[in-house]
Amino acid sequence: MNLLHRRLILICLLCLALLQVTGRAQSATDVPDARFQGTWSVKRHYFRLLREGEVDYTSLGEESPQGKFASPQEIAFRRHESGAIQQVWTKQGGEVIKSKGITITEVTENTLTYRIWSDHPTWKTIITIKEDGSAVLQVRSLKHQETFILAKGEKTPPQEKQTEGEQAAPSNGG
Repeated sequence: MNLLHRRLILICLLCLALLQVTGRAQSATDVPDARFQGTWSVKRHYFRLLREGEVDYTSLGEESPQGKFASPQEIAFRRHESGAIQQVWTKQGGEVIKSKGITITEVTENTLTYRIWSDHPTWKTIITIKEDGSAVLQVRSLKHQETFILAKGEKTPPQEKQTEGEQAAPSNGG
């Protein structure tokens, strides 16, 4: 082998070693990491209508009064035996009562963006985890933006019972 090949192999091995140290990068085909899941208390809720061509999503709009929005907010995902990633909603005992397929459009260390299959194609949901463990959940369509300011609940939902054709979300070591 010439010197260039040896250097390339060395660089590849170094990259693989660093990947083990820094953790596995999550892809859009993985079940979302545990940090994006759990039961969250909704501390504040905002709603605003969007104008055509809107690009400023930092403006939150009008704050909803307490009691006008659901709290707590459950966020949970799993992989169906078909391979599809689903968002799931459970009863208190962990039994899944509703599930919808999702397409993950972007995932970074602190942000997950996805589209629920049954929603209009222009809708997207964005979860951003902050350093203090709180989160912002935003649902956007072409016509509106709904923003939830979340605090992690003390108790995470119990492990869901697996039913035929469904697999619990694997732990991604998050």
